[in-house]
Amino acid sequence: MNKITICNIRNYVGPIEVDLSVCDSRNIILMGGLNGAGKTTFADSIRLCLYGHRINGKVLSEPKYQEFLADFCTNTENISQAYVAMSITIDEENPPMDIDIKRTFTKTKSGFKEDLSLKKGGSAVELIDENYWSYYIEKLIPPNVSRYFFFGSMTNRVGKST
Repeated sequence: MNKITICNIRNYVGPIEVDLSVCDSRNIILMGGLNGAGKTTFADSIRLCLYGHRINGKVLSEPKYQEFLADFCTNTENISQAYVAMSITIDEENPPMDIDIKRTFTKTKSGFKEDLSLKKGGSAVELIDENYWSYYIEKLIPPNVSRYFFFGSMTNRVGKST
Protein backbone atom coordinates (compact mmCIF):
# COMPACT_ATOMS: atom_id res chain seq x y z
CA MET A 1 0.00 0.00 0.00
CA ASN A 2 1.39 3.37 -0.96
CA LYS A 3 -1.10 5.82 0.54
CA ILE A 4 -4.59 6.09 1.96
CA THR A 5 -7.03 8.97 2.13
CA ILE A 6 -9.86 8.80 4.64
CA CYS A 7 -12.63 11.39 4.45
CA ASN A 8 -15.56 11.79 6.85
CA ILE A 9 -15.09 8.40 8.46
CA ARG A 10 -15.63 8.68 12.23
CA ASN A 11 -13.06 11.13 13.63
CA TYR A 12 -11.37 11.63 10.22
CA VAL A 13 -13.33 14.72 9.18
CA GLY A 14 -12.38 16.08 5.79
CA PRO A 15 -9.80 14.32 3.60
CA ILE A 16 -6.81 13.04 5.60
CA GLU A 17 -4.02 11.54 3.48
CA VAL A 18 -1.37 9.26 4.97
CA ASP A 19 1.79 8.21 3.12
CA LEU A 20 2.31 4.48 3.65
CA SER A 21 5.08 3.91 1.14
CA VAL A 22 8.01 1.83 2.29
CA CYS A 23 11.68 1.83 1.33
CA ASP A 24 14.81 -0.01 2.44
CA SER A 25 15.24 2.25 5.47
CA ARG A 26 11.50 2.21 6.35
CA ASN A 27 9.91 -1.15 5.64
CA ILE A 28 7.47 -1.35 8.57
CA ILE A 29 4.88 1.26 9.44
CA LEU A 30 3.62 1.47 13.01
CA MET A 31 0.73 3.60 14.13
CA GLY A 32 0.06 4.52 17.74
CA GLY A 33 -2.10 6.88 19.72
CA LEU A 34 -4.36 7.34 22.70
CA ASN A 35 -7.68 5.55 23.00
CA GLY A 36 -10.18 7.13 20.62
CA ALA A 37 -7.46 8.61 18.38
CA GLY A 38 -8.58 6.60 15.32
CA LYS A 39 -6.20 3.62 15.12
CA THR A 40 -8.95 1.00 14.77
CA THR A 41 -10.91 3.26 12.42
CA PHE A 42 -7.78 3.53 10.29
CA ALA A 43 -7.36 -0.26 10.08
CA ASP A 44 -11.10 -0.77 9.49
CA SER A 45 -11.01 1.87 6.72
CA ILE A 46 -8.37 -0.14 4.89
CA ARG A 47 -10.54 -3.26 5.08
CA LEU A 48 -13.66 -1.31 4.10
CA CYS A 49 -11.92 0.08 1.01
CA LEU A 50 -10.66 -3.36 -0.01
CA TYR A 51 -13.66 -5.54 0.85
CA GLY A 52 -16.83 -3.44 1.13
CA HIS A 53 -19.69 -5.73 2.23
CA ARG A 54 -17.14 -8.39 3.19
CA ILE A 55 -15.26 -6.18 5.67
CA ASN A 56 -15.48 -8.77 8.45
CA GLY A 57 -14.76 -11.81 6.23
CA LYS A 58 -18.43 -12.65 5.70
CA VAL A 59 -20.93 -10.99 3.41
CA LEU A 60 -22.97 -8.55 5.47
CA SER A 61 -26.64 -8.34 4.57
CA GLU A 62 -27.65 -4.99 3.11
CA PRO A 63 -29.43 -3.90 6.34
CA LYS A 64 -26.37 -4.85 8.48
CA TYR A 65 -24.02 -3.09 6.03
CA GLN A 66 -26.18 0.03 6.07
CA GLU A 67 -26.16 -0.07 9.89
CA PHE A 68 -22.36 -0.38 9.84
CA LEU A 69 -22.01 2.53 7.39
CA ALA A 70 -24.38 4.73 9.41
CA ASP A 71 -22.13 4.20 12.42
CA PHE A 72 -18.84 4.35 10.53
CA CYS A 73 -19.40 7.40 8.33
CA THR A 74 -19.34 10.77 10.06
CA ASN A 75 -22.87 11.47 11.16
CA THR A 76 -22.69 15.24 10.94
CA GLU A 77 -25.89 16.38 9.27
CA ASN A 78 -24.23 18.71 6.77
CA ILE A 79 -21.87 15.99 5.48
CA SER A 80 -23.49 13.86 2.79
CA GLN A 81 -20.48 11.92 1.50
CA ALA A 82 -17.60 9.91 2.91
CA TYR A 83 -14.87 7.93 1.18
CA VAL A 84 -11.78 5.83 1.57
CA ALA A 85 -9.21 5.87 -1.23
CA MET A 86 -6.04 3.81 -1.45
CA SER A 87 -3.14 3.51 -3.82
CA ILE A 88 -1.69 0.00 -3.87
CA THR A 89 0.87 -1.89 -5.93
CA ILE A 90 -0.04 -5.42 -6.95
CA ASP A 91 3.13 -7.26 -7.84
CA GLU A 92 1.30 -10.46 -8.78
CA GLU A 93 1.14 -8.99 -12.28
CA ASN A 94 4.16 -8.64 -14.54
CA PRO A 95 5.05 -5.79 -14.52
CA PRO A 96 3.63 -4.78 -11.12
CA MET A 97 0.41 -2.80 -11.35
CA ASP A 98 -0.38 0.38 -9.40
CA ILE A 99 -4.12 0.61 -8.67
CA ASP A 100 -6.13 3.43 -7.12
CA ILE A 101 -9.16 2.12 -5.23
CA LYS A 102 -11.89 4.41 -3.98
CA ARG A 103 -15.12 3.54 -2.17
CA THR A 104 -17.47 6.48 -1.89
CA PHE A 105 -20.50 6.46 0.39
CA THR A 106 -23.20 9.00 -0.39
CA LYS A 107 -25.94 9.55 2.16
CA THR A 108 -29.44 9.13 0.72
CA LYS A 109 -32.90 9.11 2.29
CA SER A 110 -32.81 5.31 2.49
CA GLY A 111 -29.22 4.84 3.66
CA PHE A 112 -25.88 4.98 1.87
CA LYS A 113 -25.19 4.46 -1.83
CA GLU A 114 -21.75 2.94 -2.39
CA ASP A 115 -19.60 3.47 -5.47
CA LEU A 116 -16.39 1.56 -6.16
CA SER A 117 -13.78 2.99 -8.49
CA LEU A 118 -10.68 1.10 -9.69
CA LYS A 119 -8.17 3.08 -11.72
CA LYS A 120 -4.73 2.54 -13.16
CA GLY A 121 -2.98 5.70 -14.32
CA GLY A 122 -6.27 7.59 -14.17
CA SER A 123 -8.14 5.12 -16.39
CA ALA A 124 -10.37 2.18 -15.53
CA VAL A 125 -8.44 -1.02 -14.77
CA GLU A 126 -8.87 -3.34 -17.75
CA LEU A 127 -7.63 -6.54 -16.09
CA ILE A 128 -9.91 -6.31 -13.06
CA ASP A 129 -13.57 -5.47 -13.55
CA GLU A 130 -15.29 -3.70 -10.63
CA ASN A 131 -17.78 -6.61 -10.43
CA TYR A 132 -14.87 -9.06 -10.13
CA TRP A 133 -12.89 -6.98 -7.61
CA SER A 134 -14.15 -8.72 -4.46
CA TYR A 135 -13.11 -12.12 -5.78
CA TYR A 136 -9.75 -10.79 -6.98
CA ILE A 137 -8.77 -9.03 -3.73
CA GLU A 138 -10.00 -11.91 -1.56
CA LYS A 139 -7.77 -14.25 -3.54
CA LEU A 140 -4.77 -11.93 -2.97
CA ILE A 141 -5.48 -11.08 0.66
CA PRO A 142 -8.27 -13.07 2.31
CA PRO A 143 -10.22 -10.82 4.73
CA ASN A 144 -9.37 -12.95 7.77
CA VAL A 145 -5.67 -12.89 6.85
CA SER A 146 -5.78 -9.11 6.40
CA ARG A 147 -6.27 -8.77 10.15
CA TYR A 148 -2.65 -9.88 10.60
CA PHE A 149 -1.42 -7.09 8.33
CA PHE A 150 -3.89 -4.34 9.21
CA PHE A 151 -4.21 -4.58 12.98
CA GLY A 152 -7.23 -3.32 14.82
CA SER A 153 -10.43 -5.00 15.77
CA MET A 154 -13.94 -5.10 14.46
CA THR A 155 -16.34 -4.48 17.32
CA ASN A 156 -20.03 -5.17 17.64
CA ARG A 157 -20.64 -2.58 14.92
CA VAL A 158 -20.88 -5.43 12.42
CA GLY A 159 -22.30 -8.14 14.59
CA LYS A 160 -20.07 -10.24 16.73
CA SER A 161 -16.66 -9.22 18.03
CA THR A 162 -13.60 -10.72 16.41
